[in-house]
Parts: sequence; C-alpha cells; structure tokens
Amino acid sequence: MTADNQDFENKPAKGISYFTPAQDPPAGTAANPQSTGLEPPKLFQPLKIRGLTIQNRIVLSPLCQYSAQDGHLTDWHLTHLGGIAQRGPGLMTIEATSVVPEGRITPQDSGLWKDSQIAPLERIIEFVHSQGQKIGIQLGHAGRKASTVAPWLSAGNAATERVGGWPDAVKAPSSIPFADTYAIPTEMTKKDIEDLKLAWVAATKRAVKAGVDFVEIHNGHGYLLTSFMSPVSNKRTDEYGGSFENRVRLSLEIAALVRENVPKDIPIFLRISATEWLEESMPEEHSWKLEDTIEFAKLLVDSGNVDVIDISTGGNHPAQKIKGGPAYQSPFALAVKKAVGNKLLVSTVGAIDSGKLANQLLEDGLDLVRIGRGFQKNPGLVWTFAEELDVQISMANQIRWDLTLFNKYALLETTVKWTHLVIVQSKAATERLKASRCDLRCTRDLPQCARCTRQSLTCHYPPPPDRRLLALKRSTTRAAKRQRQSPSEEMIQMLTVDNILQASNTTVSSCHNRQEFTPAKITGVAESQLNKLPSVSLSNDQFDISPKSQSVESLPPRGLGLYLLDLFFSRYSSCSLAFHERRFFEAYLADSLPDHVLKAVFALSSIFMQNHGHSSGPATYFAAISQKTSNRWASAAGSHVLGKVDCPSLESVQTLLVLAMYWFAVGELDRSKIHARLAYTSARLLGFHSRLSEPVINDPNVAVENEIKRRTFWSGWIINGIIPHDDTLTRSHITDAVGIPLPSAELSFYRGRIAGSQKMDKLSSCVPIPSDGDQNEPSIGAEIVKSLSIYFEIQRSIVNFPQMSMLQNLQQVSELYQRSKTLSLAVPQELLFQRSFKGTKLSNIGRLFVLHATYHLNAISLHRPLVPLFSGKPLDNTLHTEFAHACAQIMIQHADAFADMGKAYLVHTNCDSSYMLPFSGYLDLILLKDISVFWAPLRRLWENLTPLVSSMVSQTEVDDYRRNLCEVHRMNSESTSATGASSIDINESLTPCPSSEQLSRTQYIIADGSEKITKEMSSLSPSQLIQSSFQANGVEPTSSTEFNNANGVNSPAHFSKDTTPFTFDDDLFLSTLLEPDSNMLAFESVW
Repeated sequence: MTADNQDFENKPAKGISYFTPAQDPPAGTAANPQSTGLEPPKLFQPLKIRGLTIQNRIVLSPLCQYSAQDGHLTDWHLTHLGGIAQRGPGLMTIEATSVVPEGRITPQDSGLWKDSQIAPLERIIEFVHSQGQKIGIQLGHAGRKASTVAPWLSAGNAATERVGGWPDAVKAPSSIPFADTYAIPTEMTKKDIEDLKLAWVAATKRAVKAGVDFVEIHNGHGYLLTSFMSPVSNKRTDEYGGSFENRVRLSLEIAALVRENVPKDIPIFLRISATEWLEESMPEEHSWKLEDTIEFAKLLVDSGNVDVIDISTGGNHPAQKIKGGPAYQSPFALAVKKAVGNKLLVSTVGAIDSGKLANQLLEDGLDLVRIGRGFQKNPGLVWTFAEELDVQISMANQIRWDLTLFNKYALLETTVKWTHLVIVQSKAATERLKASRCDLRCTRDLPQCARCTRQSLTCHYPPPPDRRLLALKRSTTRAAKRQRQSPSEEMIQMLTVDNILQASNTTVSSCHNRQEFTPAKITGVAESQLNKLPSVSLSNDQFDISPKSQSVESLPPRGLGLYLLDLFFSRYSSCSLAFHERRFFEAYLADSLPDHVLKAVFALSSIFMQNHGHSSGPATYFAAISQKTSNRWASAAGSHVLGKVDCPSLESVQTLLVLAMYWFAVGELDRSKIHARLAYTSARLLGFHSRLSEPVINDPNVAVENEIKRRTFWSGWIINGIIPHDDTLTRSHITDAVGIPLPSAELSFYRGRIAGSQKMDKLSSCVPIPSDGDQNEPSIGAEIVKSLSIYFEIQRSIVNFPQMSMLQNLQQVSELYQRSKTLSLAVPQELLFQRSFKGTKLSNIGRLFVLHATYHLNAISLHRPLVPLFSGKPLDNTLHTEFAHACAQIMIQHADAFADMGKAYLVHTNCDSSYMLPFSGYLDLILLKDISVFWAPLRRLWENLTPLVSSMVSQTEVDDYRRNLCEVHRMNSESTSATGASSIDINESLTPCPSSEQLSRTQYIIADGSEKITKEMSSLSPSQLIQSSFQANGVEPTSSTEFNNANGVNSPAHFSKDTTPFTFDDDLFLSTLLEPDSNMLAFESVW
C-alpha cells in the first residue's frame, strides 16, 4: 500500500452513545516538555484530586443562567457549557443547583429535587465527557435570598407568586431579610433543618447517577449555609446559633453527608465567602471575617470530608464595602492556604483576567484558579491564556487542524505518550527546501506541506517577505536626509526600549518565526549608523520568562533584559549614577558585560515589575518576575563578587552597589549594609575618589573612564549615607568628599566628554567650588550630591541631639539650615521647579523631584526635634512656646511646598510614583495619589462654601472667635495635648491677613508644656524672648550681636522690627513667616 492510500481512521470517543471524534489528548493539554525542552508553567501542569486528574488548573466557575424549566436544564445550558468544554478548561462547574424547589434563587434556576431532572443533566455531562473534559455540579440552597427574579429584570426584587415565586416559603436561620426588596424569611425549625439534610443527600445521589466528576457545596455569597455561619444573619439560640462552633455546625454536617454518599474517588469542593466586607461599614457589628474562615478551613482538614476549598467573598449583607481590583480575593485564598498547607487544596476566584496573573497566583502557592465572566465573554479563554504565556497546548481536532497558531508552529508526531499532533516550534526560517529531500515540489501549505507530511519529512521553506520591514528600510533612507543629529544622539534613539520592542514585534506569516534583529528595524535612524551596533537575533523563546525557563545561573532573555535595563536607568538614580548608559547598552548587546553585573542590575530592576503591574506598553510581552527569580539573580551575583572581594575591580564595585540597594529594597538590611560598606571601601582603595590636583587628561576615553570611577565612588557615598553605618552617624560623611570632583553634566557625559566639573569645598561650608571648564551645562547629579550632603549631616546631628546642650543644638540647627538654604538658592535655573514639571523628560523627573524634595526634607527633619507634637517629647524648659510655633511654621511651609510639588509630579506622570527614591517622600506621594480623585471636588466644594460662610459670619465675629481660641490656648499652655477645631479651617480663608490664618492653625498644631505667657514676656521682642527663656533657666547667652553672628545673621537689620511689642496676635511678626522667600529670615527673627 502506498503512502497516498493509507487508512486514516477517525476514531470515535469511547463510552459515548453517539459518534464524535476522540480528543486525545483533550483540549487544553500542554506539551510536556515544551518545544524548548522545559516544563509548561504551573497553570498548565496537571493536577490529581483523589481519583480525578485534570490537564490544567483553570476551572470554570458556576454561572447561573436563569434559563431552566422547572429545574430542568435546557439546550441553552448544553450550548453554553459545550462551547467552553470544546476549548479545554481543566474543570467545569454546573451552576448553583437547588436541592429543594424553595431553595432556588429564581424560578428559572437549576434543580435536582426530583428524578426527572437527571436526564437533561446527564445529556450535558455526556457531551463534556465526549471531549475528554471533566465537569461537576454545585449544590446549594438560596436561603433568605431565594424567590427573586432574573438580574436583568431587576436587581434584587422578590418574585411574586404570579411569576412563579414563593415569597411566603422563603426560609433562613433567622427571620431577617437580606434587604427591603427581598422576601421576609421564616426561621427554620429543627425539622426544617433535618428535611434539608435529607434533600441534600438525595440531590447528591442524583448528581452521582448523572455522572458528575465532582460535587461542590455552595457555602458562600449569602445563601443558606453562609447565613447560618454569619452572626449578622444568624440570631438563633439553639445548637445551630450563637457560638462559632454552633454556627458552622450545619455546614460541617452537610459536608459529612455529601462525603458519605459519593464514591471515594470523587472529590468534594466547598465554596465559602472568606469575609462579609463589613469591617468598615459596620465596625461595631460582629461579622464573619478571614480569621473565621481560617478556623473553619482547619475544621474541614480535621474532618477529611472536603478536598478543595474555593475562596470567594461577600454577598451576605447589602452594606458590604468590597475593595475590588485584579485578583482582589486572592489575598484571602493565600492566607487560607498558608494556614492549611498541603492538607487542603485552595482555589481563588474573582477578576483574574490574564494568564500571567493566573499563573502567578499558582506560583505564589495556590492550587487552582476559577474564572466565570471571562469564559462568558471568551469561551476560548484557555487558549488565550496559553498564548499569553507562550505555552503550546492541544485543541479540539475540529478546531485546531487549521487554526492552531499556524503562523508560528508546525505540527509533528512525538513520543508514544504524546501520540497526537502537538504544537512545537519549527526550525530557523533561513533553511530552504532542497529538491533531494522531497520527490515532489513543496505545496507551501500552512501549517505544513501536505506532501512532506505524507512522506514523513520535515518541511522547511522560507517565509514570505516582510513588507513592513522593507517599508521601514525605505523610510530610514528618507529620514536620514532630514536628520541633522550627531551619531551619538542617533544611537541614543536606537537604544530606547520602546523602539527595540516595537521592532521585535514583527509578525511573520509563516511557521518559521525566528528573525534577525538589527538597528535597521528601528524607525528614524540613518542608514549610516546601522552598523554601529551588533546584530541581535530575537525569537519567541527570548521573551519566555516563565519561572521554569530560568535556571539559577541563567540570564533573562534579550527582550526582557533590554526592558529591565531601561527600568534601571530611568528609576534608580543613585545606582545608575555609576554607569555610562550608552556604553552599558552597547556592551550588553555585544555580550561583553560580566554576568554578575547584569544579574545584579536585573534583580534590582525586577523589583519594579513586581510592585507595579503593567497592563500596557512593552511590559505586555513579559510576565511578572517573582521575587524568587530576582533573589536567585542577586545571590548568584553576590556569590561571585564576594568570592573575589580581595581582588576588587570597577565591575565588582558596581555590582556590590546595586546589590546593596537590592537587599535594602527587599528588607534584608544586614546584607545591604555589608554590600554597601564593601563597595564604598573598595572604591576608596582603588582610588576612585581622585582629587582635582591630578594632571588634566586630554584623552576623552580615559577622561570618561575616570569619570565613571568617580561616579561609582559618589554612588557608594550616597548609598552609604542612605544605608548608614555607625561611623557615618558619629563622624561627618562629608569629610570623605572634600576636594573630590562632583559628577559632571549628564548630557556631556553621555556623549563622551566631561564638562561642568565641580568639587566639594572644605567641611565648614560644604559649598561646591567651580573648577576650570565649561560651566554652562548644569549637572543634576552634582546638585543631588550637594543636597544629600546636608541631608546626611542633618541625620547625624539629629542622632547626636540628646548628647548636646540646647544652645549647641540651636546653633547647629541654624548653621545647617543656612547651608541648606544657600545650596537650594544656588540650584541652576534649568533645574528649578516652577510650579509644574511641564517639559521635563520622565527619565529626569525623578532626579529633579529628589533634588527639591531633599531640601524640603532637610528643613522638616531639622526642625522636627524642636516641635513637641512631631518629636513626641515635651518642649525643652529653656525654650519658649513661640519658638516651637515658629519651627512648626517652617515645617508646615516646606510640607505645603512639597505637597504642591507632589501634586504637580502626579499630574505630569499620570500618578506613576515609580520614579521616586523612597527617602524623598515616596509615602507622601502614595497618599497624594490615593486622594487625587478628590482634588477637584474638594476645591469646588470649598469655593462654594466660602461665600456661604462669609454671608453668615462677619469678619469681626471671626476675629473675636479667634482671639477667644487663642486665649484658651494661653490659659492651657501647660497641657501637652494637641487639639484643633474643624471650624478654624472653615474660617481660615475669610481672614484678609495670612498671618492670622497661620496663627490659628499653628496654635492648634503645637503642644508644648512650657510655662504660661506672662505680661512681661508678651512685650519682649523675638530675640529678647529667646534670651529670657535661657536666663529663666540659669543659662547666660552671648550678646545679641554675638548670638546673631554665631547663627549666620550678618546684620542687625534682620531684627529691625524688634522694637515692635511682641504679642500673641502680632500680624507683623507672623507675616514675616509667611513670606515665601523669607523662611530663614523668619527663623532668625524668632532668635
């Protein structure tokens, strides 16, 4: 018999009463191993539950269709479930099926209270089995939520008897309706409970007779068993109410009865609502919470009657406050799984809308994911998830034979176990068909040549021309004529990750999907520059980042690596300072970077991917990297550099710096300190902190190399300040930085030349002194170093506060505040924040924000120990109340300025806080982001409210009211409690003088505990006030002039208003505090 006349039998499915082709393997089964030689991700790995084995871990949730006739399933249910079964979920669940007629949610719900309902159920189960799939049924009782109408008619209205309802026969543990529109239930008697048990057993037996593969108990969403368990809906006093044990008794009894009446190899599932979501809306009410669910799960483990617990939430009270979002119920499932371990399988459900998210939930420890509405919209959801994860799966014969990824994969016969045609990747597209390999000409059929298939030959033929690529090459020629950029700038454009990923997303309509990537595929690059970078071969397997695809020592695929590098240089300014971005990308593409450097950088960058779920843009190519993966990278890099710590190099120092930030970010502070200290010490031993006294180097390459080394030193200097050691808190961190050139201008450095170099001056002033060279181009790196130098000094000063006298502390505060003020005023015009970040690149916005946030942080940190409310300590007895008020005023001003800058940042970045360094106010940005939705409504409310209050309250009344409040505060100044009236905020905008506004505000922020203000003191000037405070406590300060000079005041003109009597309501004094450019003047005026 010739090959053309072979008998190809279309085998029937076994055990089916009609002919349908056998599906072997069933749809949804992943090739194992995959064509890459690796196992499929956990989502597509099989799972055995008692005698039931499923091919993947995607479960169709029960979906009420409200389409049954007297409890009998119809053809709607057959098509609804049949279409999903053909496309391969691991398990399917038939909708909530009532065990008694009065237990239905609506009159059109499914039921199993009589034998006639078995046949239509059996028909559906037989079809599902004909596809090689598994299906179970959810049994339940609606309780007090019974006898309603279909949700598309009305959300929660009771079904009357005219439309088939039974409002007078609704039963519940207590006579408490779910809501006003629901029927009022009758409290169940003990006989009712016993009858329910018998009905449940009968329904279970009917389900087994129909051929179900598993039985699920509906114990959630506010239905009967839930309402028994919750103290909100169960007010019984018998053995089924009151205590926790009594309230869960019925659920445990039902589980035991179901287990007794099904074969031992059939699993039992139980769905439960882990919380009622009443913690916020009804905090005083005792409700069912997560800790109750965990205790209940432990009871299920002890009984051994349930194999899988499905964790859902809510549904038992209309006042619930659900906090939604992707996989919003998974934290509850993970908590239960942590409590029960491997003794009970745990599934999660709710807003799982991607394969990557589903697989990550399983990698985090869960066993199954359940999806409902996703299958309603897309019956082929399993197929979609497989494509997202780049997993090769089988599909039903009638579907897959000409559709299954024909443009990416070929179909080949494999091992005896995998006897069917499965999807595997073809070989490289460059191979061509040779005449000697096939007697007849290749038919070029997709996905595989028919003649080659009959002769058992592997078919290879070239892909059709990529017309998009040809057009792109033509456009680059035209673009080259228009561009007038330098070569280095063009290469900068070529290396942006968006362009690279866009180019690598070209779809080839052939089974050969590997393609060569060169810079020619990037839009807008002159052809003269196409040979500047090496050619990179990109294929689908280079975007495979499933956990199984990465060994401990392996690097991530090229596409992901480029994306992680882009994250590193745009987000981590303190670490990326030590690298030359363009050179780093070039070395990475040329495979000339040490593995330990790359692993450290990738580990740190992956933290961003874990903490920020990207749903669009380049990140859609990549699954989220687990912390286990990043830990493996970091540990491997650390093992390498620590093993050669006695032979340091530039690359090893850079690796140590990045690892210091990584371990700091994941909370391992000891490891972070070790890496930071080793990096900083190694940088100093290698002489990276060279002074300007060294000979000038004319060779640009050598100059750039030296600049990289100095930047590496500065990166270590910054990180050691952020992650302080004992010596950095006891000695000045600036000592190591004196005379060392600051980082040069970024753009010039990027282009390969050094410009704008500065150096640190002597320790006493820490003012940067310009060196010879071009100073027209500002350096944001240098400005950040300056601001942090004051920040580190302030931290050291705060640590040493208790060991110094108050006078010494005040002098230190004055000096540091003056230095911070001087540096902030010296920031170049190009780097100033001017009410918005408009025009600022996203790659620079984080650095610019850090620069200005640090100066605000300096002022706030410096004055915090002097304000009792913020320091948590009583006011020192050598200081006066008004001094604390003035310090608080400065803090408030800087906090307000920071908030304004934070709002501008969030607006400009569309609320993306990922560019921020943590110490620069990251948590405040998160808070601003959370309340940003209220900005406009609150502003409109305030604008409408202010005229209303103005028309009802006169200005005189407001002033009198404030004076009374101030008098009360004077009389109670010995108290240390902080109080404030909300009415003050309403009246603040009415006062014409901003000083009065801030006076009332400050009075009720500060709690001091100092002595009362006497008449004699109320007439003193600010400087006399402070001096009298010292004298009252036996301290003899210096003269006024010496005191002023010691604290940075150059002229007595600062105290020109000292002749004005100082009173508690002195507008002249407080208006000085409110001038936007006179913060230091205000602080000095208090002295």
